[in-house]
Amino acid sequence: VTAAGRAHISESDFEVKEALKTTTFWLMLCASSLRIAVTSGILVHAIPIMAWRGLSEQSGADLIALLFFIAIPARLFFGLYNSGFQTRYILSMGMAFGTMGLFTLVFVDSGWAVYTFVAGMALLEGATTLNWVLMGEYYGRRNFATIIGIITAVYSVGMLSSPLFLGWMFDHTGSYRIGLMVFLGMYAVSAVFFLFSSRPSRPARMLRPLG
Repeated sequence: VTAAGRAHISESDFEVKEALKTTTFWLMLCASSLRIAVTSGILVHAIPIMAWRGLSEQSGADLIALLFFIAIPARLFFGLYNSGFQTRYILSMGMAFGTMGLFTLVFVDSGWAVYTFVAGMALLEGATTLNWVLMGEYYGRRNFATIIGIITAVYSVGMLSSPLFLGWMFDHTGSYRIGLMVFLGMYAVSAVFFLFSSRPSRPARMLRPLG
């Protein structure tokens, strides 16, 4: 990259303070934190959840392994496929698949519900590859690490507390249903937040005329 090219990249990128002033940053932070908190809680309790749905622990472990196996090509697909749709729409769609999968797990009393859950979660995991791609598209490369670091510091709290919450709910109710219903709402809100995470307006310094 030439010096002129580096200068152009630097000039068009957001400063950290500028990013923090945009509504999109806070939508993305909340959406990412909700997504990661729910996924963390579910994966820590994945095999007990499958047992709660009537499967053996071995069958539950096999299904979770299948989830991660499907997620590998899903990540490649979403990462490489250029459909012409805005990234936020694809990301929100992936969240919607995960939400529908979790909905069937909680409310559909049928054997196929666990397979729908696995497929929905795998597609969600595939689409969330674009989570950080979208941040780079919006805010540029210059302060990308700092901006992602701020989001990471926030979502780490949810990532650590959500498994404790789900376990606490099970201990007090004897069921994962209420805890997963809360998680279902969190996934749905995350999908909506991603949907409305439009490209932020350029900072005023980028709009000043030259000369």
